[in-house]
Amino acid sequence: TPGGTITTFAGTGFLSFGGYTGEGGPANHALLGMPYSLTTDSAGNVYIVDIGLSRLFRIGSDGLIHTVKTNFVAGNCAVDAAGNIYTAAYTSNTVQKIISGGTTLWIGGNGISGYVGDGLVGTSGSMGNPYGVAVDKSGHVYVSDGSNSIIRELTPVPFSIGAISNAATIQP
Repeated sequence: TPGGTITTFAGTGFLSFGGYTGEGGPANHALLGMPYSLTTDSAGNVYIVDIGLSRLFRIGSDGLIHTVKTNFVAGNCAVDAAGNIYTAAYTSNTVQKIISGGTTLWIGGNGISGYVGDGLVGTSGSMGNPYGVAVDKSGHVYVSDGSNSIIRELTPVPFSIGAISNAATIQP
């Protein structure tokens, strides 16, 4: 608090070893695995990336915790003004966008570790171990491309059927 008091916001202080309890309940009663990073959205929700449980959690202003995504293999995420969630998936060398309802779109990286694609459609480029992601108010997505020691920028394009086609052609 501004007065210097520390309190537990989420978790019990006991490490979960694979199991998760607490869905829909008070966040400070939930059993977390290894909360690794946090972010917030414009509505005041707090998002927790839990690398121990491979989950993304959301805690609303009511203090209740909900799973946004399971099998979440990223170290962090960012949320834009519309509530879309962005993540850099280092295991697949891609950047993903989770839209309302939970649908995940690949918006960057072709799944092959490397450094190519500047100036091309985001899904045509290669990245190596993308770890961090941020989004600005204009919708530009910034990605820390760890293996290449650079920061990549994905500029938004209007949604189209072609965007879905391009997203679906990412190589494993």
